[in-house]
Amino acid sequence: MLDKSLPYYDIIMKADFATATAHKIIDLPDGYTYKMYEDGDEQKWAQVETSVGEFNSVDDALAYFNKVFAPYKEELYKRMCFILNGERQYVATATAWYRENETAHFPLLHWVSVSPDAQGLGLGKAVVVYALHQFLSTEIPKTIYLHTQTWSAPAVGLYGKLGFHISYENFFGQSSDKEAKAVLETVLKKEIIDMIYRV
Repeated sequence: MLDKSLPYYDIIMKADFATATAHKIIDLPDGYTYKMYEDGDEQKWAQVETSVGEFNSVDDALAYFNKVFAPYKEELYKRMCFILNGERQYVATATAWYRENETAHFPLLHWVSVSPDAQGLGLGKAVVVYALHQFLSTEIPKTIYLHTQTWSAPAVGLYGKLGFHISYENFFGQSSDKEAKAVLETVLKKEIIDMIYRV
């Protein structure tokens, strides 16, 4: 869940491609399985994202999906990842996406979420690693980016452990707010702060 008790600041992180994709795909708990996007999964994606507070309603999440993802459905089949539990419920998602402008293509780890009732099982790390592996078959970039925020402080720590660090680059009109560090220092251990804010 997003911790909206914290002040909100934007965070851009990046990782060397080789580092980000070096982690072995994680064995899931008994009954849990990985799954790639299939037609109709947009409803499940919207439900997971709404459950963690990313959207106010499933309808809002679907509207976003239809605007940002639906026009590129062929890409979704090889980029959008899920984890299902033993009852075939969708409980986690992450997407090996990208952003582009006229001159460049930027790989982007996007929309990482784990349903509240499935948190604490290591599924966040598992779905991130699984999504990062999808880049191996879609493109071989030098760098992978992600956008997050102080409300997702535990995820920031996870990304740091997987090789991502804070970037102050301008990324499509966004950059890391310098105020984010003081907020993260209140909730993350010093070794994590030192890891993600390495020079």
